[in-house]
Amino acid sequence: IINVADFISYISERDTILSTLKDIMTLNIKEKYTEEEIEDYISVINEYHKKVRISEMKSQIKEEKDPMKQAMILEKIMEIRGVRK
Repeated sequence: IINVADFISYISERDTILSTLKDIMTLNIKEKYTEEEIEDYISVINEYHKKVRISEMKSQIKEEKDPMKQAMILEKIMEIRGVRK
């Protein structure tokens, strides 16, 4: 169950999500969806979010001078990608 008020509060604090939601709302898309289509949309959004986060973290690695902190960031990248130790 989704609480609409909580969802609006959540996205209003996150500019990228709010912008993406506005873009989605302006698309000319059908009104009824299959469960598989919704799962595909969620999967694509999650993958995009992972790619953006990994890209940000790679930039952090380049800027970071401490090798231990670089290793910690790299470990987080591996976790996001789903690579297990």
